[in-house]
Amino acid sequence: MRLGLSPDKRDNEISMRINQFTKKNRRLDSAILIAFVLAFTVATFNHVMDIMRGGLFPYSKWYGASESLNFYWTSLTLLDPLAIVLLIYNVRAGYILAFCIMLTDVPINYRAKPPA
Repeated sequence: MRLGLSPDKRDNEISMRINQFTKKNRRLDSAILIAFVLAFTVATFNHVMDIMRGGLFPYSKWYGASESLNFYWTSLTLLDPLAIVLLIYNVRAGYILAFCIMLTDVPINYRAKPPA
């Protein structure tokens, strides 16, 4: 900002800089949102394919998963697409659900026994 500007011109320059900043943030927000939607789309596809190959609760056969863990992983077949819908139509709720899914799923996947 230049010191010699009148208040109106200074306010206009500040507004222009704010608009440039928010445009950059909108692009970043959109990129993050697209990444989340793509990730949950792939996850949904994987869970659907697991169910198609191994039945409704396939994970006990492959991983020796307990009933509760098997139920959790199978429930992601519904929760992942719900996260996609929420991310598209209600971004805040979508991010909350996505965070909750990742907060629980990532540590579970990390500790899961790999398929034989």
